[in-house]
Amino acid sequence: MSGRKERERDAKGETSLDAAHLRPSIHPTYARLLAAELKRRGFGEAALIEGTRVARAQLLEEDRFLSFEQFRRLAVRGMELSGEPWLGLDVGRSTQISSLGPLGYAMVASADVGQALSVIERYSALRLQVAGFSVEHRDGRVQLCIEDVLGWGDLEEYISLHIIGAISLVLETVSGTHLPDTRVAFSYSAPA
Repeated sequence: MSGRKERERDAKGETSLDAAHLRPSIHPTYARLLAAELKRRGFGEAALIEGTRVARAQLLEEDRFLSFEQFRRLAVRGMELSGEPWLGLDVGRSTQISSLGPLGYAMVASADVGQALSVIERYSALRLQVAGFSVEHRDGRVQLCIEDVLGWGDLEEYISLHIIGAISLVLETVSGTHLPDTRVAFSYSAPA
């Protein structure tokens, strides 16, 4: 995980939003996965959307992409409700292949983990436009680099863990086994 882009701060030190944070950039499936995880924990949709200015229809019925800011409000609310800053990992690990749409099916149809990672690199923008993916093949190993191209700010841990959780689940499906020789490195300090 690398390349964090910082959100701009105004004269008072408060975070301001730029046009990129307000542009549709996240498939609504990712918000629905968050809602489903919270529902498993006993929280309804009403609790999740409370105070977020995201309508129930936007969350559960519409197919239009959400803006990063809309998704950020939902994810922050979800972490508040659960009390778990690692909620993104749990949501990512509960992601079904079908939730990823054609991207997920193309990854599962890949011949090996390297090919599946190349699918992410090439087609991830169809589902998620807040991260950039690049694949390097070196010494018989494959490396996936995930770059924050938007400025995740307070969602850095949530988004990075969600992506890692979902990708690892798909790669385990592709390989037919756990991935014992896998290393994950983050550009931010280890959370408490």
